[in-house]
Parts: sequence; structure tokens; C-alpha cells
Amino acid sequence: MDMNIYYYCIGWMNPEDNKFYLQDRKKSDEVKKYIRELLEHTVNNRRTRTYVMDEEGEMSEIIRAFANAEHDPLEAQNDANLDDLAGRIGSRLVAAESSMHKQKPVRDKRIRTGSFVLSLLRNSEGKLCFIIAKVNHELFLEGQNLEEHVGIPLDSKDIWMTAVVMISETPKVTVEEVHVYMDRPAKYWTDVFLEVKEKRDNRTNSKLMYQEVRGILKKNVEPVSANDFLILWNALVQRMRKETHLDYGEFVDELLDDYRPQEKELDTSFLKTLKNQLAALPDDRGFDRKFTVDSTDIARMLKSEKLSIAEGIELTISERVKEPQKWITSFRDSEGIRYIRIRCTDSNAFEKFDN
Repeated sequence: MDMNIYYYCIGWMNPEDNKFYLQDRKKSDEVKKYIRELLEHTVNNRRTRTYVMDEEGEMSEIIRAFANAEHDPLEAQNDANLDDLAGRIGSRLVAAESSMHKQKPVRDKRIRTGSFVLSLLRNSEGKLCFIIAKVNHELFLEGQNLEEHVGIPLDSKDIWMTAVVMISETPKVTVEEVHVYMDRPAKYWTDVFLEVKEKRDNRTNSKLMYQEVRGILKKNVEPVSANDFLILWNALVQRMRKETHLDYGEFVDELLDDYRPQEKELDTSFLKTLKNQLAALPDDRGFDRKFTVDSTDIARMLKSEKLSIAEGIELTISERVKEPQKWITSFRDSEGIRYIRIRCTDSNAFEKFDN
């Protein structure tokens, strides 16, 4: 099922008078192509965080009004009432941006303000969605008099912020959840403008992400190669130690794209399957793809990893071991029996096993 666009408009905030304006809706092939590509990218963007909207807030009221309107095809005459609703959203944007600028003045408000694309559509799965996208716009000169105009370059895909509002239509129109993308943290976008709160906080996301990734590695990698499991687990630990914003998709790419396994069983096919399993975790296990790492509940788990070597023998690896592959390796003898080889710097321990 193709995406069905019912309504769209483009607007921008004029820094000269601090007002929001809807631009003339040109329906050239180039504009329609740009809008469709922008909306498809926004709807399909996986690097988002899930929020819930204040049901009593103005934004929820406006979006329900959009959803309750008659859904005419995009080619039909656009309803002026919908433009009025879009104008109300624009006014909220003006207020939110103005508040931000007062708190953090910027040199060039015209460029930082950007243009806004608003749209009501039904996605490829038949779900009704309301889209808000903040994109880069540029100042350009046009005509013999070189008049100043502001517009969106059709060849630009410089998207700053988006919100995909998922709408339930049964038994009545309600806002289910909001998937938000931001190229940089912006509280005014979520708290002030959209009136949304995180569905899962950083602490919950961090704990779930660590547990689920470690679980996949332990289930699939450790039985094949304890050494490879240790290396990948250590990489997970080091990443969770960083108190920074985490993009889960980028993390999975960095973990496996250039990884060179210690054991040949972890071939290209194995790693591809492993990557697919890790990539599916946010949807399958319920954590966000973008959040700030909070190790409050996983500090104890990060300290060490206990490996079962053989019956009655366990190996405990501290997170302080930055490059475990330099200390611990595995090999098979001529009969195929597997061994773990550990570099030893303690004389007493070495002499105890020196036969």
C-alpha cells in the first residue's frame, strides 16, 4: 500500500515581524516530488525516540481536528479550515522558537528558524499520521530587482527535527504516540511546542538496551566463541561507560561492520544474522533508538563478566580489561579439542599450573 497524502503545507517564521506565514502551495512536479520524498523519509526514519502527547494540550486538540476533517485527495482544493489549523501550529512554533531565542540568543535567526512542513497522511500500513518537519531554508534573490525570498532548496535533505504523530481512529480519534527525531537535543521542541513527554526515560532505555544486547551476544556468540563474546561484550561495556547521547543504529554499525572475528565460525553470514537480530531489538524489546546513556542500574553488571569454561571452572573478566583479545585467546589442537589460552603476569598463578 502506497503512502496517501491528504494535506500538506509549508511555512516559515519571519524574523522581521516574528510571525508565521504559510507559503503559496505550488503543485509542480518538482515540489510534489520533494514533499513526498521528505515525508517518506520522515515516516520511515528509525532513529527516533518515542514520546506521549498531553491529551489535554492544544497540540493534541489541533491534531485531532486534522484527523476528524474530511480526507480529500491531495489534488483536491485544500480546505481553508485545515490551513487555519496549520496556522495555529505555526503560532505555537513562533512562540516556542522565540522563547528559545530569548534564552539562547543566536546570531542568525533567519537560518536557524528554518521552514516547516506539515502534513496529514496515511502510511504504507494504512495508519493515519500527522507529520511535522523542520527543515533548512535559505535566503535567495529573485528577479530583476533582486527581491529577497526565503525557500527550501529542492535538492536539500537537511532535516533538523521531525515528529510523526500516530493517530488511532477507533473507537474515537486519539493520539497514540509520537516518534521524534532531533539532530541535536532541543527541549523547546518536545516540552514547549509538541507538549510531549518521554515514553521511556534514559534510565529505562539504558538498562533494557544493555540487557538485551548482552543477551543476544551471550545466546548466539558465546557458545561458538567465548573469546569473540568477550571482545564484543567489552565493546558494549565501553560504550555504556560513556555518559553521552547514544544512537543505537550507529552503535550496532560500529560494533559489527568492521569486526574481525577470532573464530572462523563467525563468518560473514553469521555476523549478518547477528546484526539483524541486534537491529530488531528496539522494536522487539521496547527501548528507544536514541537516548542519553544512564548507567545507574547497570553499574554492577558492567564490572565483570563471568564465563563458564568447563564443569566447575569459571573465568571472570573485569571491565578494566580494555583489549581482552591481547590477554585471552582460544585455539584447537590437532584432535579438535578447544582450549582457552590466557597471558599470565602473576608468577604464583603461573607456577601453580606449570607442569
